[in-house]
Amino acid sequence: SLVSSLLFIKALTNDKSAKIIIEEADNLYDEAKFGQLHSVIYSHKTSDNPEILWRVARSIFENSRNENDKDRLASLEEALDIVERALEINEQCWAAHKWKAILLDYVWRYKSTKERIIHSFDIKKHMKRAIELNPKDGTSYYILGEWCYTFADMPWYQRKVAAAIFASPPTSTYEEALSCFETAEKVEPLFYSMNLLMMGKCHLKMNNKDEATKFLKMVLEYPVKTPDDQKAREEAEKLLKTL
Repeated sequence: SLVSSLLFIKALTNDKSAKIIIEEADNLYDEAKFGQLHSVIYSHKTSDNPEILWRVARSIFENSRNENDKDRLASLEEALDIVERALEINEQCWAAHKWKAILLDYVWRYKSTKERIIHSFDIKKHMKRAIELNPKDGTSYYILGEWCYTFADMPWYQRKVAAAIFASPPTSTYEEALSCFETAEKVEPLFYSMNLLMMGKCHLKMNNKDEATKFLKMVLEYPVKTPDDQKAREEAEKLLKTL
């Protein structure tokens, strides 16, 4: 019928325009042009395409880095709402699970240590689901590694908070964290300066000074394109001075 033909043409047009939006968003993200990316994709926040929605959330996250704490928290909560909508539309969207884990962690970081600990299992659950749906994404393993490192490195007073909340509080080890960072490096070599930094930090905590030095020096050789690269380089320089 004419109606079904028109609906089919509309669906094809939507697919084509979604493809163009996604391609442009990914190119701008890869070039670290976050301001431009935000102006291109933010208007699509009411889309019903989960692949567009998680990219809107990612853009809000990057754009929020320059905001003060109060505004940043509001932006992160908006991004979290958008990514939750993406998962309501398609639970199997691996990148939406990844960004839900990232955003949950950042939102609760701004609120309180107690809240962050309460939501820690939820963060880990979404990270593991992202890896299950796409085992080839280095960033997902990196975030899981960061989760492990946070709980391995948790000071005693935060452990007391965790023990008061859970019968079995979240725990981890530097070895477990390192294993995640190594897997990330294996699936996507040199994808992220912070991953190299965290490998260096794990080796430092485990007293493997030669290995720590190797990875920290790799951070110094890494090209600085993003604020994270700059942060990784500064921390690596500081740590190398202590060795």
